[in-house]
Amino acid sequence: NLTVGGGRGFGGGLGQLGGAVADSLRISFFGMESTGGHVAVLFDCSRSGMVVFGRTRTELIKTIDQMADAASARLAVIYFGGADGLRGTGKKDPTKSDFWFPRGVSTGKWLEPEAMRKVQGQLEAVDASKFVNISQQKEYNGFIFKKGTNYWGALNAAYKMKPTPDTIYLIIEPNVAFPDEKTVRASYEVFKKYGRSKPENTTINFIAGRAPKKDTDAAMKLMLNLLHGGDLKSSDIRKQIIYS
Repeated sequence: NLTVGGGRGFGGGLGQLGGAVADSLRISFFGMESTGGHVAVLFDCSRSGMVVFGRTRTELIKTIDQMADAASARLAVIYFGGADGLRGTGKKDPTKSDFWFPRGVSTGKWLEPEAMRKVQGQLEAVDASKFVNISQQKEYNGFIFKKGTNYWGALNAAYKMKPTPDTIYLIIEPNVAFPDEKTVRASYEVFKKYGRSKPENTTINFIAGRAPKKDTDAAMKLMLNLLHGGDLKSSDIRKQIIYS
């Protein structure tokens, strides 16, 4: 899944290959391939995200395994959950709260290979068999889950990173995050008021944690298109959403 562009092949890690520097990375997450060495994963730590945590954790660890041996690869993991400004339709600035970086990682900092392995250890330490329904916030082995789905803070934090991400993967429960097109449009308008614009060369992909309902599926596609300025073709939208 992790290869070197330009047809040079892959072996023994990336960086200097036969005296040449790798010119691109192709990284797979949930089977969706991205090109570029800076990848941000926005990881759902809401109550609904707990239901699919085992699967999302496994896929993130697979991606860490791909990237940790690549000297030029950088990963950001940003967790989100919480009810403040839920979906960005409330009166509060939805970008100010409800997101956090892994323990020991400074806000806005890209993970180098050693730090990726530390995050992997934190993920592996969570005993998902002890998950229970939560009212507001619950911590498992230092891993926090919050009630509510506010992804705007995590997305805005990814936009702020320097250098900007080549690819952003947003793990989301579509039936909660995108209930209908009216909510999507209202939510996006609030974000435009408070948040940053998407960096020009950043691509956003959605990982749907559950199968969406029919209306939700249309709303999710609309949100993806709005985030890209409304210019995505239908074929691009299909490629940039995966139903896990």
